[in-house]
Amino acid sequence: MIEKAWDMVEGEYITAISSDDKMMPDKIMWQVDFLESHKGEYDACSTWVECIGNNPDKCQFFMNLFNVCSTPREEMFRKLFFERNYINAGSVMTRTDVFKKLGGFFYAYRQLQDFKLWCELTVEHALYIMPKKLTVYRCVDGSVSDHSPKVTVRDLNEQVNFKYQLLYEMSDEAFSKLFPLGNADMESRLDIMCRKLILMMNNAKYTVLVDITARLYYQYVREDGFEDLLEDRYHITRKDMHEYIGTHTTYQLFNQMK
Repeated sequence: MIEKAWDMVEGEYITAISSDDKMMPDKIMWQVDFLESHKGEYDACSTWVECIGNNPDKCQFFMNLFNVCSTPREEMFRKLFFERNYINAGSVMTRTDVFKKLGGFFYAYRQLQDFKLWCELTVEHALYIMPKKLTVYRCVDGSVSDHSPKVTVRDLNEQVNFKYQLLYEMSDEAFSKLFPLGNADMESRLDIMCRKLILMMNNAKYTVLVDITARLYYQYVREDGFEDLLEDRYHITRKDMHEYIGTHTTYQLFNQMK
């Protein structure tokens, strides 16, 4: 299994390419040079891609998705978490110690093995998108990047699972850096719980976040003082939460797709 291959890696950097994709001859040289000269600043580096396939529109879609400018770590995390994956897995080189610390790709997932890793990585580690087309990405109908109903449902299930776990387990310090408020009076443990919940509610246009909000609420409501603070400081009552959670979830979306 590929997980065993990752465990065997002893070099300073780790990268991989799918059997139907390609890398340019100087890709590894460019990425190693960059990471060597940016130690302590960046722990991973992706590249722009050239897409090949028999569907020009699909190829253009993925080139528009992957070929974007790099942004600061915090901004990259927020875009990944609230929008979608725009890092091409086959283009990434990561420092091996960081890759292994985070557990690498999660192969229990079919769709989002890499997306989970990029979100986890950018909580504390910076990833640079190199504006050079050093990776060739093949667009194939029926692949894990396709948009069939089955793929979409599986994608949503995996997103809810890893994004909930990531946010729930995120330390108060990491959360405050990713979503700074600038108010020391709102940095208590219970305040951070409330802010995580409200952050999800404010981005409810993304369906998976409604389900994540519900899971967070059901966990946090067990904490003494949480509900009182949520109502007294943030003016959100239990009834409000019941109404919110009843508005729209991915389960409704699943039913619409049957």
